[in-house]
Amino acid sequence: MKIAIIQPLIKPNFLDTVEGQLRQMEQAAQEGAELIILPELATTGFTGKIAKKPRAQVTTHITETIDRFRQWVLQKGIALSFGSVLFPEDESERPSNVMLTFLPDGSEYRDDKVILMKGREEEFFKAGENRSGFHYKGLKFDFIICCEFMDLEQAARLISPDTDIVLWPGAIRHNAGKSFKEDMSEEKICSFAMKHGVQVVRCNWANFLDAPPDRPGNMGGSYAMMKSGKVSVRCNWDSADEAIIRTINDSPFDS
Repeated sequence: MKIAIIQPLIKPNFLDTVEGQLRQMEQAAQEGAELIILPELATTGFTGKIAKKPRAQVTTHITETIDRFRQWVLQKGIALSFGSVLFPEDESERPSNVMLTFLPDGSEYRDDKVILMKGREEEFFKAGENRSGFHYKGLKFDFIICCEFMDLEQAARLISPDTDIVLWPGAIRHNAGKSFKEDMSEEKICSFAMKHGVQVVRCNWANFLDAPPDRPGNMGGSYAMMKSGKVSVRCNWDSADEAIIRTINDSPFDS
């Protein structure tokens, strides 16, 4: 199976952010991708503008974008996992940060960000409870979504024993600058992959609108890591990019 990592750019306008991802998705489709991975908060971009826009405007955009992605999957016959904010009907409740997966047969799955770390994100998002993962073409996929844990052992408890591939949107890169967290370094993820016998596919945004470029560290350099702990393919740093990995007998390598 061919898996595509999409590393898009965040634009000031939500719709422009989505259009850029759709163009990259089309490119990945031309290259034979069977499953495409978009980053955390793909429907809006990883930006504080979510909290500043009128709620009705944001929810309308998100609903329309999710439907576009759903129709794209059905038309192309390509599976898609992407991040989004989901707002509850009760406006007094906080939204959820989730990953949605659409399969070509119409199946849909939801995985919530758990949010175990304290900080500003916890003030905006509520902790999620939906953890499904999904099976596709003989492989079991599970999610770990960015900083949703305090250490890698907590991360390990979010995946099932039969997991083949961990999709990890919001990866911390090894040159993470001021936001570097030792427990989330690439070296630690290498150990995580080997210890738990999983492949790790990490997917980032290429930029960040709301702060200097050295913060946060979960921008750019998306990669796929083998069970051996070796990075098999990596996107370019800090630019819109996409990369294809091919999985045969549960081992990815460059296509």
